[in-house]
Amino acid sequence: MWLCIYQTLYETPETKIGKHLWKAVVYRYRSERAYLDYLWFDSSRGRWRSSEEWPTWNSNDGTYAGCPKTLVRLYERHKTQIDAALSQAQGEQAA
Repeated sequence: MWLCIYQTLYETPETKIGKHLWKAVVYRYRSERAYLDYLWFDSSRGRWRSSEEWPTWNSNDGTYAGCPKTLVRLYERHKTQIDAALSQAQGEQAA
């Protein structure tokens, strides 16, 4: 059995971008590193999905990864809180 252990450190409010709801989430994985992901609500399945599951996701598109370009606005509105959560996790890891 595989179990993913993560802790949510910060989550933005849901924001409508195009036809979908999106939010940014800072996770800590296995009490080690923290990372930022964008989640979108898949209304056909009734659940939140990772940006890596977005239909046009492309890891080779370095800037936007095939996701909506307006996600940058979501990040900019919550940059202080996102950066603080990432920094806090880095500081705890170093301790």
